[in-house]
Amino acid sequence: MQKPNTIEIPPIFRNHLTGDYLDRCISCDTYLLAGGIPYFIEKAVRQYPGFSAADALFEYAICMDCALKMRQELSKISLERIEQYFEQRVNVWNRYQTLSAQTSEDPQQWLSHCMITGKPMSALSEYQIFAQCEGKSLILTGMPYMLSGEVLDEISELLSDQSRGEINRFIDEHFGIPPELKEPLKDQPFLLL
Repeated sequence: MQKPNTIEIPPIFRNHLTGDYLDRCISCDTYLLAGGIPYFIEKAVRQYPGFSAADALFEYAICMDCALKMRQELSKISLERIEQYFEQRVNVWNRYQTLSAQTSEDPQQWLSHCMITGKPMSALSEYQIFAQCEGKSLILTGMPYMLSGEVLDEISELLSDQSRGEINRFIDEHFGIPPELKEPLKDQPFLLL
């Protein structure tokens, strides 16, 4: 297998307010930009119809070790259901080959449509984007990808009570937000796939 292509982390995967790199693991606080530490970035975005404005509902980077630890806290049944959901709806390898052949330099092509529904980002009010990175590089593999709010709702329904509890714990531990804003976030799955 060939080495995956890498590009500089684009602005869409940087801090929504400052434009800076997300440089620390949300769980262990490890500095991520020195290189040698694989990590993921997840960002949830709300767009406002009729406006060019969008807000990041949340955004974070998490090192591979912490992501794997968190994944181990999710129930086996939840992980099996999510894996089956993706296997039935998208061939990640074919998607990678198609997008790699089209362009390796424009991550927007990888994010322009929901990976599951095919709906364009511009038509969505909410979506989440995911990337795998190392240092200041985004790695083009099965990621980056975008999932619509509709897909996230479907995935949320696949979670067991145990997994929902773990996600709620993660939110409580890492996002210091007021209770009135916390509930909508608890309905959004943190996928780390």
